[in-house]
Amino acid sequence: MGVQPAYPSAQAIAELGREAQLAQIQSLDALDAKAGTFVGLAGVLLGLIFTSPVATSRWSLLLSIGAGFLGFAIVLLSLAALPRSVRFNPNPIALAAYLTQPADETYSIAVASIEQALIFNQDLSKFKRRLLQYGTVIAVVGLILITIGLIASAERGIPPPAKRATIQLRASL
Repeated sequence: MGVQPAYPSAQAIAELGREAQLAQIQSLDALDAKAGTFVGLAGVLLGLIFTSPVATSRWSLLLSIGAGFLGFAIVLLSLAALPRSVRFNPNPIALAAYLTQPADETYSIAVASIEQALIFNQDLSKFKRRLLQYGTVIAVVGLILITIGLIASAERGIPPPAKRATIQLRASL
């Protein structure tokens, strides 16, 4: 019989860990995409509020607070969308020191390295997910406040903006 490896399942564990790392990185990319989409949406809504004649003519405290909430949501969502360094262990250059070691020992070192990267990436994912959740909730609250502010101003009888009269210039002879 041959020599039994010291860590017989190390290769399988390393392969499974690598697959888990790839899934984590895809999840982080998806979170970044969602955050970017929400930043764009909140920015467009904020721009519409400040340029809409209906909102600007009926401006109120609720509209100001709602716009502030939307602005704060943009900050949180932008933080969630910022690129962060993810770990994709093991580093092949660092493993070069184990060239003369048996393969099962190298795999056991790789498994430990992958485990550290999984934990680091998981913490990063939790942070981004939390920012995304808080930013979304704050944006929704801001939109609700803006909607209530517009409805309340319409009920108070604040007139909508007057239509602009067109001015015609005559050419002087």
